[in-house]
Amino acid sequence: MISRRGTQFINDVIHALKLEYGFSLTIYKRVSTDINLDTGDVNPTVSFKQVPRAVILPRSLLREFFHTEYDTNDRLIIIDYNDLRGFEVSIDDYVIFNNKKYLVNKVIVYDYNAAVIIKVKESEGTEVDDYFTITSDLDIEDDV
Repeated sequence: MISRRGTQFINDVIHALKLEYGFSLTIYKRVSTDINLDTGDVNPTVSFKQVPRAVILPRSLLREFFHTEYDTNDRLIIIDYNDLRGFEVSIDDYVIFNNKKYLVNKVIVYDYNAAVIIKVKESEGTEVDDYFTITSDLDIEDDV
C-alpha cells in the first residue's frame, strides 16, 4: 500500500502517460436484454462511459506483467480513476477501442483510487454491436 503522497506521484505519471500514449475508448456495461418472443430479435440495453484518454500498453510490455497468463489477444489498459466518474468497471463489461471489441478479464483498482487497471482480451469473430438501446447519465433529447 502506498501513501497519499505516493498517490500524487502515480497521478502525475498517469497524466504524463495519457498525454503521450492516450487513446479514446468506450466501456460498455450490459444493463438488460429484451427478447421479442415472436420474432426472436434480441435488443440489449447498455450503459457506457467514454474515456477520452486511456493508456493502452503495447502487447510486448504486457508480456512482462503476465508471464504465464499472456495471450496474443490480451491488452492492458490503465485509466485515471477520475475519468470514470462513478462508472464501475466489472468483468462482465466490454471495451470498444479502434473498432474492436475487448472483453474485460480482470479489474484492479489501484491504492487510494489513483487508477483502474483493466486486462482485456480481444473478442475475435464477434462484431461490434451496431444496434442497442443506450442508457447514460447524460440527458439526451430526441428533438433535432
